[in-house]
Amino acid sequence: MARPSERILNVLSSLNTQEREQRISKAKVLGEESTAYVQKRLVRGTASSNGSAREAFSLALVSVLKNDPESVQSVKSLIDAELIGKGGRREEREATLGRLFCIAAFLRSKTLDSSSELVKWAIGELFKAAETERGLSDLALFLAVQMRLTVPANAVVEKQCSAWATKRDTADGAAMKILLEQADPVDVGPSLMTWFDNGFIMPKAPYCWILSVQQSARRGALDKFWLKVVENRLLRSSAAEKRKLGLRLVPTALALAKTATNVETILTKRTVLQLANAKVTADELVAAIGETAPKALPSIASTFGRLGGFGAALVAAVERMNSDEEAALIRRTREWEQVKAVSTLSAIWKARKSFHEDVAKELSARDATTSVIQLAAEFGPSTLIDLYNLLSDMTEMKYIDSDTAREENAKNLIAGSGRLCGEELDENNSIMQSIADLLQLESATMRSVAVLAFNEIMRQITFEDLQPLFELLDEPISDDEEDDAEEEELSEDEDEESEGGSSSEDGDEAEGDGQVEETNSLERVESEAEEEEENRSMSDIDMDDEDPEVLARYDQMLGSVVKEATLSERQQRKRDLEARTHVRSKALDLLAKYITATRKTKKGLENILLLIPLLLDVSMMQDRTSSDKAEGLLIKKVLRSPAEFSSCNSERVLEVLKMSMDKVLLPEARKAVHQCERAVSFLLTVALRSGVQRSLVSAEFERGWTTFASARKDLGLGREFGELVSSSNPSVVLDCFDSILDTAVDGKTPFVQGIALQTLAATLKSAPRNEESILDPSKCTAAEEAIAKIARKDGSNFKAARVRDVLALCSVLTELEYMGKNARAIGDSLQAMSSWQVVQNNGGLRNIVEQLEERLGEGTADGDEEEGARKRKSKASGAGDRKSQRRK
Repeated sequence: MARPSERILNVLSSLNTQEREQRISKAKVLGEESTAYVQKRLVRGTASSNGSAREAFSLALVSVLKNDPESVQSVKSLIDAELIGKGGRREEREATLGRLFCIAAFLRSKTLDSSSELVKWAIGELFKAAETERGLSDLALFLAVQMRLTVPANAVVEKQCSAWATKRDTADGAAMKILLEQADPVDVGPSLMTWFDNGFIMPKAPYCWILSVQQSARRGALDKFWLKVVENRLLRSSAAEKRKLGLRLVPTALALAKTATNVETILTKRTVLQLANAKVTADELVAAIGETAPKALPSIASTFGRLGGFGAALVAAVERMNSDEEAALIRRTREWEQVKAVSTLSAIWKARKSFHEDVAKELSARDATTSVIQLAAEFGPSTLIDLYNLLSDMTEMKYIDSDTAREENAKNLIAGSGRLCGEELDENNSIMQSIADLLQLESATMRSVAVLAFNEIMRQITFEDLQPLFELLDEPISDDEEDDAEEEELSEDEDEESEGGSSSEDGDEAEGDGQVEETNSLERVESEAEEEEENRSMSDIDMDDEDPEVLARYDQMLGSVVKEATLSERQQRKRDLEARTHVRSKALDLLAKYITATRKTKKGLENILLLIPLLLDVSMMQDRTSSDKAEGLLIKKVLRSPAEFSSCNSERVLEVLKMSMDKVLLPEARKAVHQCERAVSFLLTVALRSGVQRSLVSAEFERGWTTFASARKDLGLGREFGELVSSSNPSVVLDCFDSILDTAVDGKTPFVQGIALQTLAATLKSAPRNEESILDPSKCTAAEEAIAKIARKDGSNFKAARVRDVLALCSVLTELEYMGKNARAIGDSLQAMSSWQVVQNNGGLRNIVEQLEERLGEGTADGDEEEGARKRKSKASGAGDRKSQRRK
């Protein structure tokens, strides 16, 4: 291995010294000695056979020339000395290519204009490269064009380029003539085509082609040059690179077009199809149309519209057209096929950027209302409403049948309603009304369209916008439903009077309703069977026979015909009820979507609360399908988490609570007891969490309880009402404790008394304690007094369920360890109840009584011991006081 030279070792050792000035001086000496080496290495690197390395060396040379302009002459000398190409044909070509890269470095570093000699030398090198290397003529011409653009006023450049154009009868020579405007582009067009004879995929100097188009337009020979050169030699060629070059010239030609003839020459059907397939960017065409002469714009718009595609270019052309030209284009579309006409009319509307009545009429006449509505929706609600009014007038003239016109109007509006995301709906709420209209149609497709449209706008609509859906839910019941309801109420009143309210006590109303429905269904089946039998016998009657029996059968037949007509009316009403049920079901489905979409905002949560009274109304309907769906919507979507609604406005929550309480206190609310109880309990909790005053919440609860306890028949509050409220809001129940005690003792029915007892037990069990975990004694004392009053009553009318409720309350009191003197009162009450016949006949009740008595006995004994110790202590302290007084 060769030893390093002593000089290099000395340089390296000097770099390790601590003297900073010495290191700087050594580095400076080293840099000065390496400058020549760097320049030489970069120049030689441009002749590398590796393309990436050649580009890198050329870029580095650009940096050197920019930072050190004085090195221009030295670099030129190195090019002449190093890039000779000795050793063979390949080396000569690489050296020539290196010279071109070095000249490109001069161009990029902007140092060519430093001297005329340098410019002359550079153009001479380019000409020599184009002459000696056929494959490099394209690159050489490209650099020459760039040089002329860089130093346009240089006489040396003009002289050298003229010599090039004169001496070279080739493509680069023809291009140079075009550049210097020394020849007609039409004449040199065939020479320009020789670029492709050299195997180029795409010439690097398309500038000469663009100049050819521009010079032809200035000479008034644009059509001639386009047909002879571009159309025949480029666009109609089988070579892809020639067609691509021709398409790149289309925007340039359109920008220079002055007449409709120019446009027709440029935009042939073949050319437009090639443009579409080549995916020429719309920006190029739009920019070109922006410079086109106004007289050529109608022809451009008509061509693009008739042949299809290029919507942006079509819009750009229409924007610059006047109203007469626009109207002529609209009339021209009547002769075109559907797709092309619709796209052109759409572009005209987009160019107008506002409601275009003529276009709307044309599109409607072509049954392309979906397209026109989509366009209208892009410009906001006002445009959509203007369009809706126009289409409504047109459909009323088109359709005699009002139902068909309504369906058409609704479909037209709904088709574009989904485009209004982020916009406000119209004041008349016609979109939601149209959705409601579609839901009432028999067409399943139209109903589906309504659902899809609602999905798009439900995040923008307000609670008031839902009014058309509410009207569908509030649709009045039929006469049959009213008759059934009256019969049901009468039967319930009779049962209540005959049984003394036992039906209300045990909650058997639902079972009675089921029996009535079953009886009615059996009667209908029997009547239908009889009618069918009569109809079969009608065919056997001879109208000409005067036999009395025949006439009697004829009279019977007439009666059956009348009966059949009545039956048909019933069937029609039945179908109407089924259709109404389906409409309600669809409306509830839309409300479910609305709840899911809006519950993430405070306003949305308040709107969801406002839906509770409405859903309670639906739950009370005779329609079982709608009732079940409303119940599921309440339980699964609304009454989920009270904490979620804690941020709602307290006044709004209290308003909803009052509205819901009014609903559940109606007689028809007994059909939805479970939903009513859950809703009221939920709203009471939400009211407390949202900041409603506790006194207002308690007053509302007491109003409901008082009405429920004094009602003649069952309401929307039932067995679980008290327990639900007690478990979630015991403080509210404690505020109304006296009212519940009165109900437990003097309730109108045993059923109501039982609910009061259950409420008392649940409240005392879950009521909040003080710091010592002790419940307010006055509440327990009042409960014991109520038990004592019940125990002193005659127990012959008490059933096992009511006795069990009393014993449950006793058990809660004993679990609270509330013993002592009051335990004896509970024990006395238990002894009184143990003598009741219902307790003696029920082993389970006897066991409960005995267990409670044993627990109370233990508590009483402990209480006696404590009481005795307290008395003994007080006596001892009293004796001590008397002795002290005697001593004194």
